[in-house]
Amino acid sequence: MNNLSQKIFINSKFIKSKSKKFLIVENPSTLQPMGKISIENKTEVNKVAKSVKQEQKKWANLSQLERAKCLHIIANDIEKKSLKPLAKIMSKEVGKPLYESLGELANVASAIRYFAEMARDETGKIAGSTQKGSWQMEIKQPLGVSAHILPFNFPILILIWTVAASLAAGNAVIIKPSEQASFTTLEFMKFFKSLPYNIVACITGDHSTGNAIINNSDVNIVSFTGSVHTAKLIYKDCAKLFKPCHLEGGGSDFMIISDKSDLNFATAAAITSSFHLSGQICTSTEHLLVHEKIYDKFIKLFIKKMHNLTVGDGLNKNEIGPLANIKTFNKAKSILADAKKLGASITFHKNQKSIENKKGYYISPSVIENINTKMKCNNEEIFAPIVTVTKYKNLKQAVEKINKSEFGLGCNLISRDLSENLFVADNIDTGLFWSNNPLIDNDAISFGGIKKSGIGRELGKVGLDTFRRTKMVVIDPEQKIHDWWYPYTKKQLREI
Repeated sequence: MNNLSQKIFINSKFIKSKSKKFLIVENPSTLQPMGKISIENKTEVNKVAKSVKQEQKKWANLSQLERAKCLHIIANDIEKKSLKPLAKIMSKEVGKPLYESLGELANVASAIRYFAEMARDETGKIAGSTQKGSWQMEIKQPLGVSAHILPFNFPILILIWTVAASLAAGNAVIIKPSEQASFTTLEFMKFFKSLPYNIVACITGDHSTGNAIINNSDVNIVSFTGSVHTAKLIYKDCAKLFKPCHLEGGGSDFMIISDKSDLNFATAAAITSSFHLSGQICTSTEHLLVHEKIYDKFIKLFIKKMHNLTVGDGLNKNEIGPLANIKTFNKAKSILADAKKLGASITFHKNQKSIENKKGYYISPSVIENINTKMKCNNEEIFAPIVTVTKYKNLKQAVEKINKSEFGLGCNLISRDLSENLFVADNIDTGLFWSNNPLIDNDAISFGGIKKSGIGRELGKVGLDTFRRTKMVVIDPEQKIHDWWYPYTKKQLREI
């Protein structure tokens, strides 16, 4: 067991939870227990929310420059400190390869710095006045307290995408990490100790803890990344309370492989986009649409490269780790069984038996062909190292097929043809589009989906505005009685 078992982070320190309920966190690579996380109840949530709300007013009263300096100190600390110990905790807890854990953490400081400066850049605007001598403007203000209910796949990066934006805007934050990434998140809380006020809290738990946070009256906005099912429930709760929310409900992304592309490049892009983090990324490619002219050559080379992937414990220099928990593991097995039952052709990794005999939640990288509309792999988010592959005849047909999906997070195109790139970018019904560069994001560009993939955006100015409210302000320095005020003159009444 570790020193963060059954602890929460509040008032800039770790304290032992008073809750008698807990969950055991296991390493998905070995199924060995890592420790216990407490399940915080409504009473504890209320205490935490009240505490950070009181501190938030002090934080909001600082100038944007002062807040930015505080955030830059956090970024400095992250850049100075060796992140390998934290990355190892992440790899043990989530199952991702160590190289990928380090890669995630390498992108954290830049996002903090971006929002620190973006919040300084503008806090509203002065509009052209409708009346001479009248100052008419809108100002941006913090919402108060934001809640952040987080996923396991990128436990720190997605945390920072929303938490840094909220802090820069002047809010206090309550963080509820995934049950599968709580120790990683708690360990990261140490960086927030440098803040001048106790405006960051992290409390562990399950769905009941999240529900208590969402329905707490001191929480002014909810940010959630996770499943469509949970996003719908949060949306309903927030609607009842007229509480704003930002929801990212996942995706089931397509990659179009054009015949106007290099085959070696196309297969490398597809392998990475499909199997990175064992397919447990909201923007993972779950469906490959390959032009019929190159289908046979593509699938042959793609499967060859899949066979070369190394699968195992992320701490042992493997490329593909296990799935994060029993729930995602069982769903992946169900999707494969369903596809086989309904007549699909499945190609497994050449070492399938040894992979799936490992003690852990390991799924063999797999390719599903000959799919139909009844299969689970065609209708559900897969979230595993499993990809479907089908042919397409022309680009318009491929785009029309993708646009029929209930999801709308991202889409990839692999093509050297500019006209193809422009056509897909203009016509695809997704919030994200990549050409020849999958899985890339940018702190300065908004990130999010449409349809069942989500509501609202992270990153960019839009990501900052998610955690700010807009207020219209009209100031007239002179006290002037306007001609439309009461009482109306006889002349005004005659003009009716």
